[in-house]
Amino acid sequence: MSWFSVEHLKEKKKIAALARVARRSRGERQRKAAQALADIGDGEAARALLTLAASDDIAVWEPAQAAICTIRNEAAVPALCDALLSSGYNGVKCVLAALTNMESDLALNGLLKALEDPKLAPDVLAALRGRNRAEMVPPLEDLLEELTAREATGAKSRLWQQSLCRQILELLTEVDDIGAVKALHHFLRNREGAPVRLRVQAAHALAAKGLPGEEALAGYVGEKFTDVDRVMLLMECMPNEELLDILFAVMPPNSADEFGQALMASLNRMEPGHWKYIVALIERLDRDTATSERAYRAIIDRFESGQSDLLVGTQMITKGFDFARV
Repeated sequence: MSWFSVEHLKEKKKIAALARVARRSRGERQRKAAQALADIGDGEAARALLTLAASDDIAVWEPAQAAICTIRNEAAVPALCDALLSSGYNGVKCVLAALTNMESDLALNGLLKALEDPKLAPDVLAALRGRNRAEMVPPLEDLLEELTAREATGAKSRLWQQSLCRQILELLTEVDDIGAVKALHHFLRNREGAPVRLRVQAAHALAAKGLPGEEALAGYVGEKFTDVDRVMLLMECMPNEELLDILFAVMPPNSADEFGQALMASLNRMEPGHWKYIVALIERLDRDTATSERAYRAIIDRFESGQSDLLVGTQMITKGFDFARV
């Protein structure tokens, strides 16, 4: 083996010599030198590759960036994170690729730290896909809070913000942790002015998280049965019998009229595809609130006396009802 071969320089960890070869050579020898630095992969080798990747010469930075993507040594993480957060560094995608392919906590922390830079957020969010780590929830929730609190200036900025929010909600959906349920619930409670599309996405995410998510969504709707917007979020998640069972279990007896009115109001605002679920829920509400002759008579009396403005039923005419105010 020649003393000046790439293999020998790699074996002896001659970082400076390999960097010179990667800068001055061309072709296969140059590619091998860059890859040798990636294979060594410690902090010094990573910094040497990052310096090459920042070159103005495409013949130099192209093989260097390709090599950075293959770094797997955790010792390189600090150097990669420094480069990621450096305002003057342009090779973001290759650094993200290297950090994404590392499973260590250190690499994940580096990615989460990079979320603080708005310019990096779209690429970092994409890199976090499939991680399913509880540590992701707090920074994701913070970013979601910041984005929805910020007023967009112009259509382009608004679309960019909403795109990031959708990505965050998708990541929170992936994370199998109670913290993600809490974050989605907080979003619905604290950001009622957020775009409807985002709120529907958050409601779907909660409904898909099993019992904890269904309980959180049912509790949110049950806090205010008169809120048509909340009821519409519920209907967006239909069919879901488990969710409805939880909702009816927490519903106070005197909330049936309010809930029925909100359901009727939602008919005019929802797509026809949801109408069958609204009607089915009204029928169930009718059955569950008139389970005895006394309860049945009380419902009719309240309507006749004017205490209730809305009476929901499915066989009013055939039962022979004749109300003076109707």
